[in-house]
Amino acid sequence: MNEPTNTQIRIFNSILSRKHLREHKQDIISEYTNSRTTKTKEMTSEEIQAFIDFHNQTSNWQQPLHIKKKLDFYEDEGQRQSNTMRRKIIAICREAFDMNTEADKADMKRIYACVEKLGYLKKGLNSYSYEELITLVTQFERIGKSVIAANSRKRCKDWKVSVFDDDGNEIEFDVTEFMNKTN
Repeated sequence: MNEPTNTQIRIFNSILSRKHLREHKQDIISEYTNSRTTKTKEMTSEEIQAFIDFHNQTSNWQQPLHIKKKLDFYEDEGQRQSNTMRRKIIAICREAFDMNTEADKADMKRIYACVEKLGYLKKGLNSYSYEELITLVTQFERIGKSVIAANSRKRCKDWKVSVFDDDGNEIEFDVTEFMNKTN
């Protein structure tokens, strides 16, 4: 087996960066080596050249459909769904708590603080796993509905929100600090 040259390794890494595939590097190497390794230096010269040749045939601007399907293999479906759930929580915070900047963008500093304070595991939004996010979204949907309902009834004096968990237990949240725009 021929070891890859330094030039091949540089070209390989350049292609990964240019095509935004760096986070999938180990999966790509594993695919091109038939799961023999996940390290660039352990690839053969022929394996790394096959990758280089394949990607040099394609346009840098837009991937052909058959290549896009191949690259979708590297996209982690769980990560995509997790990001969708995080966006849902952000949308709930923006709507229910008016957590927007003056430029009408999400006030992420306040949203992160809200999730840490009100989230059932008391940790940062990006620290929740996919399975934990499912419960967190449900929790924030309930809190959001309660806040919106209270606001529509003009009962804004005391921002305590009650929701029920899956076991039927009532949980009360004080969301007053999130209703006032503070930095």
